[in-house]
Amino acid sequence: MRALTLMLLLLVHAVPMSAEASSDAQPPRTSMFNDQWLKFVVSIELYREERDPKAIGTGFLVLSPCHTPMLFTAAHVVRQDNGKPTENLAYRFNLPPTSDMHSALVRDEWQTDRGMGGWFFSDDDDLACRFVAPGSLSDVAAVTRSRFLYGTEVAVGARAAILGFPLGLRSTGYATPIFREATISRVDSTLIIVDGFAFPGNSGSPVIYVPPHRLDIDMDPPLLQEQRLVGIVKREISFQDRAISEQSKVPRAVFVDNTGLTEVIPVARLAELMARPDVRDLDLKIEQRVRETGSQLSN
Repeated sequence: MRALTLMLLLLVHAVPMSAEASSDAQPPRTSMFNDQWLKFVVSIELYREERDPKAIGTGFLVLSPCHTPMLFTAAHVVRQDNGKPTENLAYRFNLPPTSDMHSALVRDEWQTDRGMGGWFFSDDDDLACRFVAPGSLSDVAAVTRSRFLYGTEVAVGARAAILGFPLGLRSTGYATPIFREATISRVDSTLIIVDGFAFPGNSGSPVIYVPPHRLDIDMDPPLLQEQRLVGIVKREISFQDRAISEQSKVPRAVFVDNTGLTEVIPVARLAELMARPDVRDLDLKIEQRVRETGSQLSN
């Protein structure tokens, strides 16, 4: 009985001591996902004079060979049917949480007028990019090419994440993208298909390889345990179902449903567009201007 009483006393005193010891420590992580990826994602919007801006798609920042931020997205997000860039585009860059505004909507023409050029469109893919200067106060980041995971390195069954603003779901304060899980389902040289839902607004979203968990065992070949950029969302894959009249046998309605599969442009295509001569030339010009003036933006 005395032994049991002593054990209970030890337990009663041990619990508060354990809680007190951990109170100063960082809270435990509940996810293996590196949330720094969220800082790469940008909401692409339409600026409207007398109304609130409208979110139309997703983009993300990549660091150019000359270390200038580049905004990538699907071409149809920023291009009209006549092939020209959409008018009144704007990009929402987050500001530090301590800022009063939390985010800033930067108009496309402001970037162009200050020497950052315009949109470059791929000749072969639904892909576009442009140079941007988010500003020194922006709480954003740009992925480097060392984080590219090329199609030859991506295996079917790999776990992935889609980061974006489906259906324009974003805050006008600090715009944090929505995380959706996906699985690499098919890999071709020009297209990757993932098993994961995408919706209007997800076009241009980055697709990130996310290993399921860290392994401390040796594998041959080893399992890549670093999160990498796989590609960019092109569009969801939909199917049509028709309602046909029993009387006239004429289709009366067409229903479009999302299959849960999404087309992704491989990251190799982004690298090709970055290396195109006209894109490379502007990158070098911006680099030269930085050396001369210390600023990416010209007056």
